[in-house]
Amino acid sequence: MLLIALPKSASTSLCHSLGKITGKLATRLDKLGTKVNEYNLLPHTDLVKLNVDLIKKFGSKDVFYKQHIAPIDFNIRLVKTLKYVVLIRNPEDAWKAYFRQPDLAKHLNRVDTIKAKTQFIDLYEKYIVLSRNQLCVRYKRLISRPYVYVNEILEYWELPQRVDKNFKLLKYRYTGGGKVEYKFKRDK
Repeated sequence: MLLIALPKSASTSLCHSLGKITGKLATRLDKLGTKVNEYNLLPHTDLVKLNVDLIKKFGSKDVFYKQHIAPIDFNIRLVKTLKYVVLIRNPEDAWKAYFRQPDLAKHLNRVDTIKAKTQFIDLYEKYIVLSRNQLCVRYKRLISRPYVYVNEILEYWELPQRVDKNFKLLKYRYTGGGKVEYKFKRDK
């Protein structure tokens, strides 16, 4: 089951929460190939050209895959064969979240920062298009009422589990491929 996630959309927390609720594996496949040039300045190793074998994996009912999919025409044609969930966040808020990571700020010079932001906004706009005829979950709504949206996702994928109003997302994120616990800072 594929979660196509705009970076900084609480996707790792959601993915691991779904795994815990259902007892299924929750993961992100990393270093899948060469990054596509359209998103070369964004620090995500899964913005690659996909292949049929990956799409078969992403279609599994036994695993939750959280990926930042490069929305190039070839990839769009492949993922449209799946039932997936798209996670998005206001691109300005998500962009600001990047710069709470000191490593990224050092990684980009001023010109690259402007180009990377343009790539990020393009990614967001294409994810909006990708969400047509699929389930789309917005970051602010997810963190404000996680039980509503987690139940909606479980129902969308025809999974029997449900959570109650006291449900809270697990608090994880990936940094350099490892899991690190952190606290959410809610959007204002």
